[in-house]
Amino acid sequence: MKYFKYSSVFFIIVCALLIIRQEWEYDEAWSYIEVTHNTPYELIQYAHFTLANNHIINSLFIKLIQSFGVENVIFYRVLSFCSLFIYSIYYYKFIKLKLKNADDDGKGVAQFPIVYFLPYILPFFYQFSQARGYSLAIAGNMASIYYFFKLCDRYSTKNTVLFIVFGALSSLSIFSFIFPFASMLIFITLKKRKDILIKLKSPIYALAHIMMLFFLLLVVYYIYEIGKALNTYDLCIAGGNSLFKSGMLSSLFSFLALQGIVTNHLFFIVIRTSIFITLIPALYILYKNIKMPNEHKLFILTILLILISHFFFKSKYPFTRTISYLLLFFYLPFLVLNIKNKTHKFIYNIHFFLLISIGLYGIAALFRTAFSKNTYGALAYINNNFPNVPIFFDLHNPNIDLYNQFYFQGKLPVKTRNGAIDEIIDSNKNQSFVLVSQDDSTNTYTAHNLVKTGYVFDNSLAIFVFKPKSAPVQIKN
Repeated sequence: MKYFKYSSVFFIIVCALLIIRQEWEYDEAWSYIEVTHNTPYELIQYAHFTLANNHIINSLFIKLIQSFGVENVIFYRVLSFCSLFIYSIYYYKFIKLKLKNADDDGKGVAQFPIVYFLPYILPFFYQFSQARGYSLAIAGNMASIYYFFKLCDRYSTKNTVLFIVFGALSSLSIFSFIFPFASMLIFITLKKRKDILIKLKSPIYALAHIMMLFFLLLVVYYIYEIGKALNTYDLCIAGGNSLFKSGMLSSLFSFLALQGIVTNHLFFIVIRTSIFITLIPALYILYKNIKMPNEHKLFILTILLILISHFFFKSKYPFTRTISYLLLFFYLPFLVLNIKNKTHKFIYNIHFFLLISIGLYGIAALFRTAFSKNTYGALAYINNNFPNVPIFFDLHNPNIDLYNQFYFQGKLPVKTRNGAIDEIIDSNKNQSFVLVSQDDSTNTYTAHNLVKTGYVFDNSLAIFVFKPKSAPVQIKN
């Protein structure tokens, strides 16, 4: 397993570089701004920040860092970075547990990089570099999966407590992670019911189980009550009402195909189709060698719980990163097959070569964005060259507001572009303005007397300036 340690160190360094290099991202900045205006108690109550972006544990951590007057985003990502260590440790412990139960000595682990790379190249990896709640939810979920299998081997109160603690931590970090936790809880209760009943004969163990049950009920009640509020107030919550077509399960393939990172639509379709096609033989070989694995039983049970929640409590089906746990449930058995060294056929491994290639491409894309995007530089350039003129952005981005607040005391007249260029010009025809927009190769902006500056905001956005014809444009580059 020394190779896994090497790969872990490599990806931890990759994550650290992203944390250092990436500027404030959209949701991070949004959370920072909203948390500023709430007390810790109001955050817990969801009194004002009544949106799913309020990842409660992460929001409380942001509030803590804010209390020290810190503005550097690196400090706000510390919790996520620590979560990567938890995730790596418990994935390692999970693999060791499977090696212990394997038929051979596990030498197959060193023959193919699935075991070393897959946990890090799945598309939720980048969350460990973001100041959001997903990283802690994923880490807690991995830890609870490990203790679930420990309990399957041998029921003990200690492992039950740790299973519940990590499951609750995961669920409170991102509420949709209550579904995998509940599925594991139901499964282990039914599987180990005789052992549990024996434990309950002891007054001390009976009291411990009652306390655990009470704690679980509190967690479930809190998530249920806040979940109702989010469904009411957050109209843009990540989710939908479809299971298959443009729905929850199809979103998993889109998530694997790097939706949002791969901008070319045809390339995106090719990647998503390739993932599906190469998965079929891998799945066939898996079931040829292993009977229905517990992880896939949990996968199905989790979907059933989501269906129950949707039909009886009117909750939306979660999409993409909010169901990262389904990817873990689905792919862990393939790792187990690799550990048992049952097969290394090319037709089986091609799917994982594809996933690893896509994952590495995604990480490279993150670095490309991290090194090209410079919100502060763009705002400073505009402030120096075109002071006191309205600044229109195509889309509202909270990180622009945050940099404006941090470095320009909120004095830059930043606005969100509403309407076509003609409408902006009509409402500003007697004054200059700056437009930060898509780099239009059709010269649409030039036709409207908008001049492109020499400053590139990032890979896709450019800075244009408009001045009335009576005032010729003079640009300092």
